[in-house]
Amino acid sequence: MNLGLIIILIIGSFLVGSIPTGYCLVKLKTGVDIRKVGSGNIGTTNAMRAAGKKIAIIVFVCDILKGMIPSLLGLIFVGPSLGIICGLAAFLGHIYSPWLGFHGGKGVATQLGIVLALCPQLAIVPLVAWGLIVFVSGYVSLASCFAVAVFIVSLLIFKAEIAYIIGFTIMMVIVFIKHRQNFINLKNGTELKMSVRKKSK
Repeated sequence: MNLGLIIILIIGSFLVGSIPTGYCLVKLKTGVDIRKVGSGNIGTTNAMRAAGKKIAIIVFVCDILKGMIPSLLGLIFVGPSLGIICGLAAFLGHIYSPWLGFHGGKGVATQLGIVLALCPQLAIVPLVAWGLIVFVSGYVSLASCFAVAVFIVSLLIFKAEIAYIIGFTIMMVIVFIKHRQNFINLKNGTELKMSVRKKSK
């Protein structure tokens, strides 16, 4: 594959990732700007607050696909190195969408799509970690950051491709930076929770 096509694939990955699915779907469904609801994020959790579970599920699947498809194309055409580069490009597109003034989501679902494309055998690790923390604490933000960090540890334990370790570590750092306000909210006791257990009558 020549250099020109590789560059086109990377740019295309960024553009695919930059599609603001949460913003578009909530706007179509309710007419509301998701950035003015709840946490202001365009991701799954805030989409649920703004438009309900059905829209949230669609947003979640679309955000996963935005990471999965570019990563798979890079992996198929060249190999692991281009797979992670295309995944990272899509991830950055999602977070810094030019359609929203270079603002966007926090990248967790899109990163999950990249994991499913490149390391499907390890995908269960962050999913279990995320589910456990959400069940115990109710904080999606805390669960997301914990899951991302645990995944990096799993890559090191199973001696994954060095390109994967570098690429996913970059994503982890960005995810943590994007969640800095959530950490402040957690410290102040103002972070929004997601109810996962039924209240007793």
